[in-house]
Amino acid sequence: MLAFKIIPAARQAGGIIRLASEHVKEEGWVYSPKRMFTPRQNRTDVLYYLHTNYLMEAKMTKHSIVHVEIPAESPAEAAQFYKEAFAWETQDFPEMNYITFDVGDGPGGGFPKTDENIKPGDVIVYINTDDIEGSLAKIEELGGNTVLPKTEIPQTGWFAMFLDPFGNTLALYTPLPQD
Repeated sequence: MLAFKIIPAARQAGGIIRLASEHVKEEGWVYSPKRMFTPRQNRTDVLYYLHTNYLMEAKMTKHSIVHVEIPAESPAEAAQFYKEAFAWETQDFPEMNYITFDVGDGPGGGFPKTDENIKPGDVIVYINTDDIEGSLAKIEELGGNTVLPKTEIPQTGWFAMFLDPFGNTLALYTPLPQD
């Protein structure tokens, strides 16, 4: 059997590993009974495909924008403004001191209250990822910095914040798994 070191490469690229358990010998090694691991052609979202009756893909996360935060001194006034200006639906979460908005088609977001850390104009864009730690490692490798490590959002998921090499603060988001 030939062994290929692909799981670490797939994880580093932000991938999800799907394979039959009998092909995993130890962490990082995948064995193929037919020796037919080949790159899938013309696919940017898949790293490898095993041409047997077992499928193995390192499926790339679609790092789409999933949430935008627009800070305001008065989140309630901001919510009312955007509701009237664009007919956005809003929902108040008083226990979190947070109001969310839904634009209908596209990413929604929220209105955090400005404070000493969140200034007017500090709009935060949240990017979807299946692996916050892996994404932060890649960001740091490319010259960015972690501002806030992976942090739980109760009953919602996790987020982290980073500073890109150009001075912009952005965030990563991973939702709770769907049942």
